[in-house]
Amino acid sequence: MFKTETKVVHKAEYHDVEEFIKEEMGFNEYEIPVIEEAGNDQVLEMAITSDAPGEYDIREIRKMLDSGEPENYSLRNILNYLCSIGKIPPGTYLIDVSW
Repeated sequence: MFKTETKVVHKAEYHDVEEFIKEEMGFNEYEIPVIEEAGNDQVLEMAITSDAPGEYDIREIRKMLDSGEPENYSLRNILNYLCSIGKIPPGTYLIDVSW
């Protein structure tokens, strides 16, 4: 028998994730296709952990929280942060970008 691994996978529509992030982070705008340069009919896969973010990631999160503006390519960092403070569970996230 070969070795297998069981994974927790969370699947979500991008617009639901955007609304949640705007609410939790206090952003007026958060558009995953723009922030992540994601095209139509694309699935973004991200491994999200509950580990405390590193120093650099914390600085980036603080900068976004203070300014109320998201940074480009910030989705993984934001999801890891939200997981580390108990707002979302850890696991692999599949975010469906389709319009």
